[in-house]
Amino acid sequence: MGDAPTAPPYGCGDGARDPDEECDDGNVVPGDGCSGVCTIEPNIICPNEYPCGIRNICGNGVLSSPPEWCDDANVDDGDGCSGECYVEQGYWCRVPGKACEPRHVCGDGVVEPTEQCDDGNRVFGDGCYENCLLQAGFACSGSPSQCHPTTCGDGKLEGDEACDDANAVAGDGCSPECVEECDDCCGNGVLEDGEPCEDGNHRDGDGCTADCMPEDGYLCFGDEVGFSCRVLCGDGQVGPGEECDDGVELGGYNQCEPGCVLGPRCGDGVVQPEYETCDDGVNQNHYGGCSPACTPGPRCGDGFTQRPEETCDDMLNDGRYGTCAPGCVLGPHCGDGIVNGSEQCDTGGEDTACCVRCMEANCLR
Repeated sequence: MGDAPTAPPYGCGDGARDPDEECDDGNVVPGDGCSGVCTIEPNIICPNEYPCGIRNICGNGVLSSPPEWCDDANVDDGDGCSGECYVEQGYWCRVPGKACEPRHVCGDGVVEPTEQCDDGNRVFGDGCYENCLLQAGFACSGSPSQCHPTTCGDGKLEGDEACDDANAVAGDGCSPECVEECDDCCGNGVLEDGEPCEDGNHRDGDGCTADCMPEDGYLCFGDEVGFSCRVLCGDGQVGPGEECDDGVELGGYNQCEPGCVLGPRCGDGVVQPEYETCDDGVNQNHYGGCSPACTPGPRCGDGFTQRPEETCDDMLNDGRYGTCAPGCVLGPHCGDGIVNGSEQCDTGGEDTACCVRCMEANCLR
């Protein structure tokens, strides 16, 4: 369109796209997809039928970031990448076009399927272990977990108690330690013939089921004197107390470290320069923060108008006429109430009989 205009080109803003216009949305205000000089703003598509809209196709398996922060080749919610291409809580989406993976973080206050509890910290001795397994002598419920000590003999069956008959009398079927007193029964803490495992309780999810059967992902060992189960780290299955288990545990980026805890990754609050450009440990697309993909989140200069923080963003934001100015505010334009450049008039609002799109019109004065 030649030299940069200093007033709306003839016909710009009348709602009819002329041959020398890229768009015409019926106004001369920048920041709405079609600039104040009738050029299409960045990351925008302007069809013949207005208004203009953001140019992206969520669900095509190609990451267009921003405004997409993931793209798993579908628009389904609940699979890690939402129908609007945002990373959902509890997932990480490492490869565009591929399925997102569950991300279990012990200590985030969210009880995941592989956790017995999660009280929002990794402090030892508060009822929920630092690996999110239930501590003996405690009961935990809710998300984040609220934990409290159990009292054997209070008549409430809680935590790792196998029984609780509201007394501390031995020989009545429930011991003073809340272990079942019986011969040849599951849950009494004594490994007997026909029992593959025996951990002294009737709770699933700890390696030995309520029916004294071993659970997948655990290694159980012991004899009639004592028996215990522990999660089998390195088997490629994420079990209780494990944040991850890739079967390798090498500790590389987005890999598991020995002990089945998460290694360096997006979301740990440390920028890994080889893989990330931003990581504030939150990565929830807050304005001026980081995205779930550990790239800069919404910000002035990204070419997307983030309201209410911005009124205009064309990536350059250099204050040319009809475009955006530094700080992502509107630059000089027709309708700002100031006669700029080659404007002949500016009413600061609606056209009048004497001033139409900032050009003087024939009228009776």
